[in-house]
Amino acid sequence: MSKRVSSAIALVLCLIIGALPIALTGCAEPSTPEAEVRALITEAEVAAEARDLGDIRPLIAETYTDRRGYNKREIEQLLRLVFVTHQSVHLQIYVETIEFAQPDIANAVALVGMADTAGALPDVDLYQFDVRLIRNDDEEWQLVEADWRRGLGKPPKR
Repeated sequence: MSKRVSSAIALVLCLIIGALPIALTGCAEPSTPEAEVRALITEAEVAAEARDLGDIRPLIAETYTDRRGYNKREIEQLLRLVFVTHQSVHLQIYVETIEFAQPDIANAVALVGMADTAGALPDVDLYQFDVRLIRNDDEEWQLVEADWRRGLGKPPKR
């Protein structure tokens, strides 16, 4: 997997892991904010593997910014690139921590394995994502800030 492509996939995953306001139609509502975030991460993984920008777009807050200088519009452009250049995306997500700075602000750290094909163990890229989520006025979690890096490392100071 090329470095540019894997960086674009990393960005997509960062958005998906962090944003998470996917409706759980027909499912019982989780009982705690942490359970809600974990359940939505699972749903977000499915959306990413389906390569559906329409399902991902509402996950990103209008106020999104990151350390690389991207805003919501630029993230959407990167997502388009990833979905055009990758006919399949396979993910394995492990949520390391979810902490709540305030009841409506969550910081999460997740480790994500990514591959172009299922089971392609030698071609798996590992990323660490550090994301900040807010619960908006509609009670949906949205991504407002994200950072990612290849491999493992220290989370950024906030």
